[in-house]
Order: sequence, then C-alpha cells, then structure tokens
Amino acid sequence: MKKKILLTFLIGTLIFSCSKKPNYTYVDLSNSIPLSNPGLVLRLDNKRPMDIAVKDSLAIIVFSQDDTCGAVYNMDNHKMIRYFGIVGEGPGEVHNINFVTNKQEALDKDSLYFYDVNRGRLLGLPLGLNENRFKLKEVDSPKEIYASSYINFSGDLLVGRKSGSRGKMFFIYHYSSDKMQLIDYYPDINGLHENSKGLLYAPHLALNEKKGKIVAGMCFMDLIQVYNTYGEREKTICFSKQPISRVNQYGMLDVRRGFFGMCDIYPTEDYCYIRRNEFVGENQKITDKTIFMKMDWNGNLIKSYVVTGNIPAGFCIDEKNNRLYVIHNIIDADNAEYDDVVYYDISVPLKLGRY
Repeated sequence: MKKKILLTFLIGTLIFSCSKKPNYTYVDLSNSIPLSNPGLVLRLDNKRPMDIAVKDSLAIIVFSQDDTCGAVYNMDNHKMIRYFGIVGEGPGEVHNINFVTNKQEALDKDSLYFYDVNRGRLLGLPLGLNENRFKLKEVDSPKEIYASSYINFSGDLLVGRKSGSRGKMFFIYHYSSDKMQLIDYYPDINGLHENSKGLLYAPHLALNEKKGKIVAGMCFMDLIQVYNTYGEREKTICFSKQPISRVNQYGMLDVRRGFFGMCDIYPTEDYCYIRRNEFVGENQKITDKTIFMKMDWNGNLIKSYVVTGNIPAGFCIDEKNNRLYVIHNIIDADNAEYDDVVYYDISVPLKLGRY
C-alpha cells in the first residue's frame, strides 16, 4: 500500500514538474541569408544616430549626441532638410525622445510619433505637404503611461513598458475604457533575485491592433513571445537550445559566457521584423553579426538575414522597395569615427546557405 502511495506521489510530482516547464517553439536560424554590398544613404559625423525611419525619399533620424534630437534628410541628394526637437528644459524643448515603435503605421498616414521619456509626452511630426510639416507637436496621451518605454499606439490601444512596475513585463492601455492591463513576467526563472527582474524581463514591443497581436522580443533572452490584445500569451519562440542564461549564486543571470537578445523590432501591417544580436564577455560586447528576422504575427519565421559589421542602433524596413536600412558605426584606419546610414537589398532567394 505504501509503495502504491509513493508511486502515485512520484507520478503526480512528475506531471506537475512537466506542466511548469515552459513550452517553447524552437526556430533554427542557421540558414539566414547573408546580405552584402550595401548602398550608402548618408555619412554622419559626431551625431550618434540611434534610430531611423524612411518615407519615400525622406530619412528621419534620431540622435543621441546633438543639441537637436533629430533631423529629416533627402536621400536623393543626401542633404539635410530640417532639424527638429531642440534639446533642453524650456517650453517647447525636448529631453530624450524615441520613436513610437509602430512607426510604419504612422508613416502610412504621413506622420511619425515620438515619446519623450523623461517628460512623459507623446509628440507628433507631420510629414505631409502642409504648414506644419516637420514641426514637432505635442499629442494628447494618458497620464498613466508616464515614465514608459517601447511605446506603440493604434486606435484604442497603447502598449508599452512602465518603469517601476514590479512583477509586470508590459502594459496594455485601452483608451475607450481608460484602463490599464498589466502583463506578468514570463517565463518564470527559478532562483532569479527580485531586484534583477526589472531589467532582465525588458522586452521590445510591437503592436498590430488589426490582427489583435502583440509581440514581445526579450532583450536579455533568446526568445520572443506572441500575445493577443487581451493580454493572453499564445506562443513563445526560442532561437537556441538554451535561450536563457543560467542563474548564478547571486540570483543574477550568468552572462559571462555570452547571450543572445532581441535588440530592436519593426512592425508592419503583415510582418514583424526583429533584430537579434549576440553579446560576449563580461563587458557584454556586441558581436559583428546581426540577424534580422521577418516573422508573421503568429510567430512563424518567413525569412532571416545576417549582416556583418558594427550596428549599434536601430533599423527600419521599406517593404515597397525591398530594403533594410541600418546604421553602421565605423572606425577607419586613421582612427576617425563616423556613422553610415546604408540599405541592403532583401529581394533575394529564400535560402543561400549557412552563414
């Protein structure tokens, strides 16, 4: 009788353990398509470009080291058209702006949006041919999203990550009900110290309200997660056999052997493009190979590309012309440093071999 009870207990424990194990879908990226021979768009000195958006012949670039936050360039003649966003604390000035992530949706309507993180403001930049073209204007936004990042908004929804939301990975704000839904951390990592979770569960977020999907690309894990707009997780996709680093004796992820993370995300109407990088060594230096994944909104891989070079900043996609735009940081033989905005042709066959 005792043996029967013990066996029942062991079986029950095994079933419980299996049910607690995360269910990942593994995707192999070894057949990523190598891209080469980029076309030069702009060469920038002493600007530190951090992100880019493209609309027809316009390139809109955000800086991290300048007295203005960004500028609009003409890609046909490689000349600057207008600066925007004077950096400062005064009226009409901005502090630290980032693109609202679903910028393609805004571009389709001849606009771009930014979030001024330190001041908690949404800002719009009209691109159409009218008197407000290229003039940064404040846009109404709910006070509840103050001090947030990775912002997306569309129709009734605003999605982002709120600073200081302990135990919560991101939020979904509903304009119609004026309510915010907070999404729990996932996956659960045994032994991880509570103070480490806020950083390690940071995701890049992409929203597609029409398809009812939210994609979370984990910054410090080799995986992405697909949610519906009700906050229900539908799928978790990993790109290596061990997508999460081991937890060390101090309750932190042991990243000394390196790790992969999702560094940026670019949503379009039908696809979600995700940038994946490898970090190595105790200083977490980024390697010179960057993978860009094209996925549908159900988390299925369509294609993946690999680009060689130092790409420290954002990217964007021009689906109409089959172009991937990136920013290459370059130090030449004379130790001069500059940044090249370039594009790659992505109208290539599905598989060209292993990189």
